[in-house]
Amino acid sequence: RARRESRGKVSSNILWNYGHTTVPRHHRDVYVTEYGVAATRGCSDRDIVDRLLHVADADFHPELLESAKRAGKIDADYKMADDAGNNRPEVIAAVFDKHRQYFPPYPLGTALTPDEVSLAEALTWLQRETATTGGKLRRAAHALFASVEERHAGPLERMGLAKPENFGQRIMRGMLTEALTRTQQ
Repeated sequence: RARRESRGKVSSNILWNYGHTTVPRHHRDVYVTEYGVAATRGCSDRDIVDRLLHVADADFHPELLESAKRAGKIDADYKMADDAGNNRPEVIAAVFDKHRQYFPPYPLGTALTPDEVSLAEALTWLQRETATTGGKLRRAAHALFASVEERHAGPLERMGLAKPENFGQRIMRGMLTEALTRTQQ
């Protein structure tokens, strides 16, 4: 992936400088992100920067480009191609959503039950939404008023939250119910 999200903060996986490792020039061959492939073997620093920018997330283009210009790796008047602005998660999601029938969640099959598939989506959503303290508080507040729908009985049973035994489990059931509702729309 060209971007990462950790604790509610989004950052680029395409980095100008990464101090924990050194990669010799002759090992810089190919970089692959959801936005394309950058073949860099035998390229000059300028061409490498150009190619990596075109597979980086568009939100990070300005800062990556500015770093490269400051270091003298790319011309000060360099301009990116117009289509590189489409390197955004929502653009990729729109393509996959439009053709959902051709892109099932597990194209090679899965041993997961339908309930487990819906739980995987819901728990991913919940993890993203509760990455910050504010997010946790919002989701917990919503959980207090969440109503349990019959269609969520299977996943809640699978998680052991069908009959909560204490306040904490009631909150977790409410949070999971909201996540299931949001991801099954």
